[in-house]
Amino acid sequence: MQFDLEVRVPISPTPDFFRRIHFMAASLRRLEGMLGRWTLTVCVGGDVEAENLSETQPWSKNYPVTWRWVDREKFRRDNYWETSREVFRQPIRGRIVICADADVIFVRDFSDLLHELHRDPAVAGVIAHAPPVRGPEMADLWPRLCERYGVPVPPPIHQHTGWDFMTKNRMTPVYYNFGAVFVPADLMGSLAAEIEPADNFVSSILETFFRFQIALTLSIQKAGLPARALPLRYNFPNDRRFDERHPGELAAIRILHYLRHEIVHREDDFADLSRVAALIGRGDLRGSNEVLRKTLEMLYPAVAAEESAHYSSEDAGRARTPARL
Repeated sequence: MQFDLEVRVPISPTPDFFRRIHFMAASLRRLEGMLGRWTLTVCVGGDVEAENLSETQPWSKNYPVTWRWVDREKFRRDNYWETSREVFRQPIRGRIVICADADVIFVRDFSDLLHELHRDPAVAGVIAHAPPVRGPEMADLWPRLCERYGVPVPPPIHQHTGWDFMTKNRMTPVYYNFGAVFVPADLMGSLAAEIEPADNFVSSILETFFRFQIALTLSIQKAGLPARALPLRYNFPNDRRFDERHPGELAAIRILHYLRHEIVHREDDFADLSRVAALIGRGDLRGSNEVLRKTLEMLYPAVAAEESAHYSSEDAGRARTPARL
């Protein structure tokens, strides 16, 4: 493989998404002495005319970033689900591939996990916080889906990471949160071949935001791939409830998934550099949100300098390195 690590991310072509990708790339750059050679493949989907993103996002020339536009007609038919599918159509360029959400930032070295997965390949991720559906249909969800898809039912041997405060359903089969899913290159081809048929199947019988996470479980079963559940530190949500229940994992965060909107807003706070500066300047953040703030603070000077060509002198004045409040 050309790279030790390949990260793939689906996004929409909006300023906040581009800025989150910029901070993600900067966070990988900060760790590359430990992670080794890396590349970032960004799949961009929208009902817009494709543009040369290397030119409109010139900061990306400073990083090993590859932009891939989703077919516009396909996007019109299936919206952001098509963008997620495009992630799995890319040529394999890393020994380990991470399929990640855009609201992910890399906090500490996780090269030990990459080495483990290279030696002992398995699809690996943090178990989802809660089941994909609620109510009576949850009881037979996995047996029903697996029977209709023609795959063995995976045993319910994992605990939902949000059990007892987000769900009363404690145990689950292998069912990952898609914030960061690790796939060794040796397994990626088999998984990629199965994910689209599985997604088509799930969407034909269920209407759920979590259809791609369900499709991942079915794809693992269909291809007979080994699977491994990871500790929360490899996909820790910025959620006070998780901070309180998992202080050890909070202290050891490798990958932070800032998916919440209540305290830090993943779209609004990344709409422009002045808003990122305001976030960094906050003095009221605690736990995982404070981890995010500190990480952004370290990365901000480089990111702001690389984006400065996009700003007028007035904007640049607002985007100076912020002071804490």
